[in-house]
Amino acid sequence: MDLKNDEPSARLAEICKNLGADTYLAGRDGEKYMDMKLFKDQGIKVIFQEFNHPVYPQVFGEFISHLSIVDLLFNCGHDSMEIIRKYNP
Repeated sequence: MDLKNDEPSARLAEICKNLGADTYLAGRDGEKYMDMKLFKDQGIKVIFQEFNHPVYPQVFGEFISHLSIVDLLFNCGHDSMEIIRKYNP
């Protein structure tokens, strides 16, 4: 993909357009540095992720937050998706 823009927001919008995307999922702090008008002018909706880390049973000791998804899968197996959805509806 040959990109013409060096400015980060313009580059992201260009990538979205080149791929036919009309929505961009950004991290929760993206609003602090993204040029929102640029996305709006390009017809690209920006959604900011509001991830809430789930608390789940772990085998050893007290709960340790922000480990890998693998930790959740190993500790909770088939219930993992339900746990994620409970904290992030």
